[in-house]
Parts: sequence; structure tokens; C-alpha cells
Amino acid sequence: MDRLDTSCDTATRPFLSIVTRTQGTRPVALKDVLLCLTGQTDTDFELLIMGHKLTPEGRKSLDQIIGETPAWLQARIRLIPVDDGNRTRPLCVGYESARGSYIATLDDDDLVFDNWVEVFRELAKAHPGTVIHANCVAQNWEQTTDAHGRKGLRAAAPPDTIYCIPFNYLNQLATNYCPPVSFALPAHAYQELGIRFDETLTTTEDWDLLMRTVRQCGVSDSDSVTSIYRLWVNAENSHTVHDAKEWDTNYRRIRDKFMSEPWVLPPGYTDQIAELVLAHEGGRTAQLAVERDPELLIETAAGTVWFAATRDVPGKREWSFAGLPDEPVNWLRLLPTRQGGVTVHDLRITLTNTEGARSTFSPANVAHNGIREGNLLHFIGAAPELTISLKSSQRFKTITVSYLLTSPVNKNVVKVLTLFSWPRILAYRLARKLLGVVRGS
Repeated sequence: MDRLDTSCDTATRPFLSIVTRTQGTRPVALKDVLLCLTGQTDTDFELLIMGHKLTPEGRKSLDQIIGETPAWLQARIRLIPVDDGNRTRPLCVGYESARGSYIATLDDDDLVFDNWVEVFRELAKAHPGTVIHANCVAQNWEQTTDAHGRKGLRAAAPPDTIYCIPFNYLNQLATNYCPPVSFALPAHAYQELGIRFDETLTTTEDWDLLMRTVRQCGVSDSDSVTSIYRLWVNAENSHTVHDAKEWDTNYRRIRDKFMSEPWVLPPGYTDQIAELVLAHEGGRTAQLAVERDPELLIETAAGTVWFAATRDVPGKREWSFAGLPDEPVNWLRLLPTRQGGVTVHDLRITLTNTEGARSTFSPANVAHNGIREGNLLHFIGAAPELTISLKSSQRFKTITVSYLLTSPVNKNVVKVLTLFSWPRILAYRLARKLLGVVRGS
């Protein structure tokens, strides 16, 4: 992709201010960050490197790393030392010093793709003044040391799409699914409306600021993946520096803040709230599970074909599958999510064949690797599956599904179901294997 020619004159206001806090102790990771910014297709940004409590060696390292970047990038960099406060303090100073129309946090150990700034700009242009949010993948990484003592970094696992989900107010009020690298805030919210970082928080300060800003400004989504949130397997990170008690204390304080403020939700959330209330009244206290679009596997004579779903109406939990093969289908398998410990409510699968005839399936007449309780399907193990085996092969015009996912499975339900679940799950798996053997013969 060609680079967008957008020079960043210090006398004018750039589109994006990027705030990167560092202590100068992760030079290899910081070099990766600067390399990512060098490759941006939209260069209308400034970079504020917040040197927090730098040692003389750390300052020397930063000066050297910055000096190795291209001249055009150096012209966009400001190195701002911050010698006081906890890990939130450099963010406060950076956001106060930002000149851009939008501000984003890019930690010194995360990665961004070449479209990171470009996607943010497209969102801001379409929805000015809102918080802008793009998809992000998580990935385990580890530090390495070669035979000569040289430090390096490498991926330790494939990317995980856990953060590749639309922004959901209800989920976000319960826990944070938006890493700092996945969103940018309008500068006026911080600098003029007074929505500031809470410097008494030692962790999750980004979640607190994000939600208080969204409450005032709203949020706009892009389904483009623009970044990698790196999870360190063998290196220092916020989870090793701060213990579980500290994380829990900050979490509860933020939840208390949410409770003390009124919230106005956009269209599409009243049904979700009603469904949660009904689930609670039925003894299934839960929150909405992390939402991912379902996946579909279809078997034809030519083999198994995978399809991704599209949401029919924003905010509604209904999906359809387009581009179905013009071939007879023998069976289909629906994957509502990849995580376990979830309950599927009000499942409805509608198959419409090419002649216009419809068949509707509910929990009572689909095979699955969970446990059914009335109109509910509980999945204790990972990778829930729903399978429909057709009596005769058919060609389908459309396939639509609807359901609600909540998590976790109620503890009392788990205790009862665990006594009976594994024999059924093993039987389900055995049946699938036997079916494969028969079809392969």
C-alpha cells in the first residue's frame, strides 16, 4: 500500500498524537515499535516518548534508538522525561502535552500494522469526535538470548482473536476487552472536557479512562485488525510487577465508579439487558460472553467448506451465512464460539433450501457436545459445537442463526451437570468419529 503523503509540520496540528511510555529497559521491543511507525501508510502523527524515571543508561539508550530512525520520523518525535509518579503519571503528562486531534497510547512492547494510523483517520473522518476503536489480536511472545548473549524477541504462539470483537458497552462495563493500542480518544475530551487519567490507579488506568470518555463521546468501530497486543511469557510485564490483590483492588474501584455514574446506551442494548435479567431471574446469574461471530462448517461431496457469518442487524444477535455452495449438503456444524464455560440461550437455526422450504432447529433437535437444560445448552469444555445431520442431501439458499451467549455457567448447574456430562460428551465424540469412518469408507 502506498504511503499517504501527509507531512507533519510542528507548526500545525497533526491528526494523531502517539504516547509511548518507557523506562528504556526494553530497547529491542522499542525498536520494533519505531519500525512499525516507520512503515505507516498515513504519517500524519507525532510521537511522544515518555521516559519514566530514566537511569543515565536508559536515557543514553533512548537517545541512541531515536537517533537510528529516519530523519522524517525523528522530526515527529518528542522525548519527554517524567521523574515522578506511578506508571499512570507519564500517560497524564503525555496526553496533556499532545498536539494532535486524537491521542493513542502505544506501549513500548506492542506492535502496530501499517494501517494503524490510516484506519483511525478513516474512523475519525466518518465519526468525528467519537472514541475510535479497531480490532486487535493478542499473542504470546518471549525473550531470547543467543550464544553470544544478544537479546531477541520471538512469537511463542499464533495470534488470538479474543480482541477482534465490536465494542460492547455491557461487556466493557464488566471487564476490559480493548487493549490500549486498539483505540484512540478525541483530544478535546482529555484537554477540554477534563476526562483525565486517575493517577491513583496503578493498573487498568486505560480501561477507566476509555469508559469515562465513551460515556461522553460514544464510540465508532472498525473491523480491521491493526495491532498486536503482546503477552510476555518470560519477561517483566504489568502482571508480574503488580500482584493479584492490587489488580483486584483497582478493578473494584473502577466498577464502583461505573456504579456512581448514569449511563446512556445506544440503540440495540435493551434486548441484551432484558435477556440478562431473565437469565438472572431463572437462577442463571451470568454476564454476556465475549461475542464473536459464529462459524459454519458444511460437508458436501467435494469436501468440508468453512464459512464466516455476517450480522444481519447491528446490535441484534442474528447472523446469516452467504455464498453457500450450489451443491447438496450432507451435514453442517455450527461453532458459536471458541471458549468454554458458556451457556447458549434461545438457539434457533433456520435452513432455507433452494426450493424455498424452511427447516427450523432448536436445542431439542440438534446434536451437540454440551448438556441441554430445557431451551439452554451448557458447554463446560472448550470449543462448543452444534451439528445437524440431514436425512437427505439438500442445496441451501440461506442459513440463519440466532442465540444469546452468557458466561460463566452457573456454579450449581455445573455441579449437577458434571456428574452426567462426560459420558454424553464422550458418546458425542465417538459418534462423530464413527460417522467419519462410515463416510470415508
